[in-house]
Amino acid sequence: MTKAELIAAVSPFVATFGAELSDEQWSQYHLALKDVNPGDLDDAMADLRKSHAFRNAPLPAEFLDRCRVHQRERMASKPVERFDKPDPSAGEWRTHTIDGLGSIRLRVLPDDHHSLPRYACLRCKDTSWDEITERKPGIQPTYRRCGCWASNPVLQQQRTRQADHARKRTS
Repeated sequence: MTKAELIAAVSPFVATFGAELSDEQWSQYHLALKDVNPGDLDDAMADLRKSHAFRNAPLPAEFLDRCRVHQRERMASKPVERFDKPDPSAGEWRTHTIDGLGSIRLRVLPDDHHSLPRYACLRCKDTSWDEITERKPGIQPTYRRCGCWASNPVLQQQRTRQADHARKRTS
C-alpha cells in the first residue's frame, strides 16, 4: 500500500478524533502499515470504531495489532486444497520386480488422473532442477537448472513468499 493510499483510507477515521497528522507522522504510519492488506485495515478500523477508548487517534501499533488479528482470521477461513482419494478400482494392474526382494503387483494411476498432484513443469516437478544423468547404483546424479525456472508460476510464488519473509525479517 502506498503512502497516498494509506492517507486516503485512514484520514477520515483519524479526523473523527480531531487529529491532524503531520507528514512525518503519516510516514511513521506508512512504515508500520505498508504491508497490510487493505481489507484487513478496513476491518481493523471498524473494530477500533466499536471499541475505541482513546481520546486521540490510535497509534500505528494498535492498527497493526488489529490487522494481524483479521489476517489470522482470514487465513484460517481459507479452504485447504485437498486431493481426491482415488477409487481403489482405478488404474491398471502392473507388476514391479525388485532384485533380491521379489515382485509386487499393484494398481498404477494414469498420469492425467484427477487425484494426482499437478505440476507446472513435469520435467523438474516444480523444483527448478533437472536431472541430467540417469540414476544408477553407486553413481551420484548430476543436476542443472531447468528451463522453466524463470517462468514457472509455482516457483515465482515461492520466490515472492521468500522475498516477503526476508523483507519482514530485516525491517
